[in-house]
Amino acid sequence: MLDDTSNPKYLVDSINKVYQKKIFTKSPIVAIDGVVLKYDKTKDTLILPLKQSDITSVTYLGPKVSAIIYGKKEIYGAIVINTVALNK
Repeated sequence: MLDDTSNPKYLVDSINKVYQKKIFTKSPIVAIDGVVLKYDKTKDTLILPLKQSDITSVTYLGPKVSAIIYGKKEIYGAIVINTVALNK
């Protein structure tokens, strides 16, 4: 994520908390403004082309909900990010 604040790790920290609560057990999909990002789920890192100030909301979907919305293959949950571009 592009650094534009004094705390650029807030998204990483919040995702780690979701893993600690066992909402995610493996790599979830990531959707930004409805577009699912294609990335190598076996890696531990995903670079997002966003600034923190561009993000308006982050929603975490559990495995059952993500499978319903994104298809049977997406059973590990989802991170849904909405940005200011979506609100224009």
